[in-house]
Amino acid sequence: MVAVGFIFLVFVVSVRCERASPGWPEELPYFPKGRRQSPINIVPEEAVPRQLPPLTIQVADLDEKVDLKNDGHTLTVTLRNENKVHPAEINLRGGPLSGLYTFNNYHLHWGDVGELGSEHAIDGVKFQGEMHGVFYSLQCDNMASALKYPDGIAVLSMFLEEANCSCEPIATISKLAKQVKEPGSSVQMNSSLALEWMQHLQRNEEMYFTYPGSLTTKPFSENVIFIVFPKPLPVRREEMDEFRTLQSHGHGPIRSNWRRLQAKNKRPVAVVGSKIPSSNE
Repeated sequence: MVAVGFIFLVFVVSVRCERASPGWPEELPYFPKGRRQSPINIVPEEAVPRQLPPLTIQVADLDEKVDLKNDGHTLTVTLRNENKVHPAEINLRGGPLSGLYTFNNYHLHWGDVGELGSEHAIDGVKFQGEMHGVFYSLQCDNMASALKYPDGIAVLSMFLEEANCSCEPIATISKLAKQVKEPGSSVQMNSSLALEWMQHLQRNEEMYFTYPGSLTTKPFSENVIFIVFPKPLPVRREEMDEFRTLQSHGHGPIRSNWRRLQAKNKRPVAVVGSKIPSSNE
């Protein structure tokens, strides 16, 4: 098992957006009135600097393939035969986390053509998409029990920005998306490609924001520790276009699947690491 730190090989371009997605709230109208709902607009100048233990991920050598599935709302990547896979194969620890968290899935959020589909914003700036890596506490038996456990879930959030290049696993996922057009369909994917974004996090520690939040889809559980990296990963426009052709459950193509920004409600947002690099760095 190899422990690696976090790095991003990134392309930084920022754009501003003030309008919200018209499609996603219609498909998912139930928004609870909690006090720690996600996503939020993160204002760097208001974030409190903190020194925390290194945030590391442990990735075992996985020989098995993973499943890429169109669940009718998004594309999701999970380990195959999850009940048979030892949870110690992909673990997250350190940073704002107390104890060990194990991998459950990662999935994507995107917007319609010309729309910025990231869920979080940095100082009002949004991006074309956002990837969420979901982990649950090993104090819990499974994801279902973690939904009821205080801070039972940790989410690594990475923005996606249109560029003239791309990164794994987004490039491979886009190609395979043609095979999972219909909701409920799935295809096997090479685990090393699917999890390569974790391997990108191996040389330098990048700064991140962290705050107490919630799931951004049902059941909107308010027990999530969000870890948001401000540097976006590069993605090609045609790859984003491919995601928009995926079919939902009776609502046509999944052209947009992001949630509107929620009230911060005076929640503390911490910043860990160096300042945000400019687009010239």
